[in-house]
Amino acid sequence: MTTPASLPNELERKQIFYSLKRWTSYTAWKRILDFYQAWADVAEESLREASALGLEEKTGIHESTLVLILKGLADIDEAVTRLKQGDKRIFKYASYSELAQAFRPLDHETEMLWRLAEGEIGINYEATPLWDRYARAVTQLTEAWSECSLNAIQPNFDGAVETVASTLFNDYLKAQLSRMVFPDPLPAVPDPIDSLFVRTGRVIEYSGIWEPIDAPAPKIISLFRPSSLKGPFPVAGTMAYLHGGTAAPNMASEGTRGKGEPTTWRMLWRDDRYEDGAISEEEKHYVFLQPAQIEEAKALTRSQPSAASLIVAESGEGAPVAGRWLVEDDLHASVDVAAGEELPLHKGRKVRWTLAVA
Repeated sequence: MTTPASLPNELERKQIFYSLKRWTSYTAWKRILDFYQAWADVAEESLREASALGLEEKTGIHESTLVLILKGLADIDEAVTRLKQGDKRIFKYASYSELAQAFRPLDHETEMLWRLAEGEIGINYEATPLWDRYARAVTQLTEAWSECSLNAIQPNFDGAVETVASTLFNDYLKAQLSRMVFPDPLPAVPDPIDSLFVRTGRVIEYSGIWEPIDAPAPKIISLFRPSSLKGPFPVAGTMAYLHGGTAAPNMASEGTRGKGEPTTWRMLWRDDRYEDGAISEEEKHYVFLQPAQIEEAKALTRSQPSAASLIVAESGEGAPVAGRWLVEDDLHASVDVAAGEELPLHKGRKVRWTLAVA
């Protein structure tokens, strides 16, 4: 059983709850879709320039790659459209799911960049127009995707009881929480009066945020009804976003070689977002760590542009470099400013702007 020392305190529980909502939000995945669109745009532009120069056979970005990117873009666009309509099934793992399909070309290109960096493969950079922009687009998308996907998308699921929830309160998560931006005050973690419970291996009724509690295992029934267990409910592990219609996983825990521990999960919050067509005010204030981490962003505003760094500044700050600046979470919005000119608000709110690299 997890020891008390490994459990989050009340502030950390609030931070994890808020983060799980943020990682699974429409705002998060629309932002990722925008990065995916930017990747497709630069790939298409590179191929068009290569064709105009007669470099189709030499370029490192091939037409077959663009076809896969565009297919992935269509897949993630479909997933985000469904999410906006309230369909949380996009986060359930299946070999045919849109997010799984969209990730494949990204995974392939990320590995290619790694192999290039390691010298395992090479490309003709001179015959590949816009290579720096292309590599940056892949990296930005990978980072934005990775920040949210680990705690949102169900792992490869084969029905085995030892499947483990992804969220674990360890040093990595603690470091993430320490860098994140949270509202002040943070909303409280819900404490439902009529709680719903499910044991590892049993079917989860609703997608949402569930928390492991210290409770006896049932012998035959699949779900506890509100009258089945009486509080208080001692927390036994890290809350996680679980997926309706799938088997409840083990809770993640240290020292179990990735197998986790069986537990009883208590539903804290049912995810019924977007079913009424609305996006909550809360999502307007979501801030994400990737692709540029918050601490690094301020340092980058004092740097000169290069193929390996981003220059980021916030609304109200003077632009450190003249040029076209993009809204971080709306890559289709841009503004041209002179060096030192104040970066504006976007749609009436303060945002982070990223210098577009030509």
